[in-house]
Amino acid sequence: MRLVSFEKRRCLLPLSAWAEAEGAKGGTTRTWLTVPDVDLFAIAAIWRDSDEWGPAYSMVMTDAVGDAAQVPTLMPVILKPADYDTWQNDRSDTAKALCTAWAGDLAIDRTGEPWFRKSAK
Repeated sequence: MRLVSFEKRRCLLPLSAWAEAEGAKGGTTRTWLTVPDVDLFAIAAIWRDSDEWGPAYSMVMTDAVGDAAQVPTLMPVILKPADYDTWQNDRSDTAKALCTAWAGDLAIDRTGEPWFRKSAK
């Protein structure tokens, strides 16, 4: 099976942080992860057009490692600025080699904010 999005529609998603659910079912809270001392970073993503939503973007995920593995089991592929052009423009096998866990530090902010907000009745 060819993955057309990976071959032809790789893109960057800029983030300042991403959130994960953490805790026991019914009591999960929002935990934020970010690259310390960086206001904005980019993660590897792919996109496609959908009839329902228009352009739809999806993060490329990899196994979480280090402190981040305490929160989710997966995490987005964080790219170094020097790899942005390679991700977007090189051959798919070269881009795939970038799909590794982030080796740098991550800041983890565990909040008491519920993961899901209760709907108003």
